[in-house]
Amino acid sequence: MAQPLQRTVLVRYFLDRPGVTLSMASSVFWKNPPEKCSVQDIKRYLLEAGIIDDGITAQIRLEEFQCYMGLEALEGAMKTFDFKDTSLGKPGHLDVRLTTAGGDESAKPTASSCTMAPVGLFALSM
Repeated sequence: MAQPLQRTVLVRYFLDRPGVTLSMASSVFWKNPPEKCSVQDIKRYLLEAGIIDDGITAQIRLEEFQCYMGLEALEGAMKTFDFKDTSLGKPGHLDVRLTTAGGDESAKPTASSCTMAPVGLFALSM
């Protein structure tokens, strides 16, 4: 039998790219998170939900400081999140900014167009 829905957290996540803001985030409901949620609990959920993987790291929004902080840094600080008083009617929220480990791959130039000079044609053929 399924566990009755008690606590609910809206997890909003977005890629850290130029022009992308929290208002463009995707979201999922995290059903029945721990009342006192550790960084390890959050990391486990993000992995299980397929939001992060080996090539993507997550930063969590800390409202009290108005900034994002990486999961690894939060683990060292022993940070916990209180989701005790959340419900489907009044969900908690967790804002997650996703970054790629190697930087912004989409910002790298591609060889989709080139000059028609001999050097450009040679580059296009490679």
